[in-house]
Formats: sequence, structure tokens, C-alpha cells
Amino acid sequence: MPRAEWDFIGNVVVPIPPKTEQMRIAAFLDQKAAALDTLVANKDRLIGVLGKKRRVLITQVVTKGLDEATAMRNVEGRIGRIPATGRLRD
Repeated sequence: MPRAEWDFIGNVVVPIPPKTEQMRIAAFLDQKAAALDTLVANKDRLIGVLGKKRRVLITQVVTKGLDEATAMRNVEGRIGRIPATGRLRD
């Protein structure tokens, strides 16, 4: 790949917008970045809430089954409540 000569690079004209336009561009980008940061934060919060809901649902299905009307009984120790029938459901 050919290299550019320093004389050529030194003579390249780089357009620079006026300071007021640079400030407007920077403000616009700051506004859009803040909006994106808010969206990301909201999505992260939603992912956390959905994760908690998922864990609760899995625990409920594993311990109680899919039938929400299942009668429960207390068991001493760390287990807590289990289905009263003690048999597996279809």
C-alpha cells in the first residue's frame, strides 16, 4: 500500500466548522447520548425485574406445580411449604 508523503499531508485542507456550529453539534450529540443512556438504564432495570419474575415463577412451578389451586402444607426446616398431596401431578 503506498504511503502519503508528508508534504502532501501537510497541505491537505481540513474544513473546520465555526465554533458556534461545533458547540451546536456537541450539544446535539450530548442530548442523543443522554437519551441512549436512559434507554439502556431502563432496559437494564427491566431485565432485572424480568429475571426476578422468572426465578419466582420457576420456584413456584417446581414447588407447587402448574396448578395454582394446589393445597399447600408447612414442613419444618428450610423447605417451607410443599403440596399437601405429596404426589406428582400430570
